[in-house]
Formats: sequence, structure tokens, C-alpha cells
Amino acid sequence: MVTRDYIKKTFDIFDEIQVCNVGIGTGDWDDYLGYWLKGRGGLTSIDIDESICEIFEYRQQREQHPNPSKVLCRSIFDSDLPQEAFDIVTLIGSAINETGASKNA
Repeated sequence: MVTRDYIKKTFDIFDEIQVCNVGIGTGDWDDYLGYWLKGRGGLTSIDIDESICEIFEYRQQREQHPNPSKVLCRSIFDSDLPQEAFDIVTLIGSAINETGASKNA
């Protein structure tokens, strides 16, 4: 709830806003972001685990999420990751630890 409250209080939604979440996990956060956008913008969800990506895409389709994510099954460190611009990028949970990047921080 703290992260949700922070997002709601800190950021304004505007038409065509682009949001990216790194690390899908269970997909709860990505689902929330999609609802928070209220159809006014797009959400890209990135994860390196192919099964997580497949399950998340399938679940959003099955549940008919009103603003589903564009899912990329890639590492954010891939040099050939598509070039996109985002207004907000989130990375919560264990994703930073799983990349090993936290050791360099």
C-alpha cells in the first residue's frame, strides 16, 4: 500500500503517459499500474523469466484486463532491448537483487 500511495500522490496521469515496470513477479503491481493508468497511457512490463511472462500475459488476457501490459521477456541489460521512452519506470520487490546489480550500488 505504501508504494501505491506514493505513486498516486507523486505522479499525475496524462494522456499517452508511458510507464515501465521491471520484474513482473506475480504481476500484481503491473495489474495495479494498468488500472491506475485508466486507459490514458501504456504499460510495458519486463522480466527475464519466460514462464512468468507467458503466465502474466495469459492471465491478463483471460481476466480481460482493461489496460494490459506490453510484455517483454528480456533483461533490461540487453544491448538490443528496443529503444523506448518512459515517463515512469518502477522496479520493486526482489528484481534488483536478482540482477546482482545491488552489489554494485
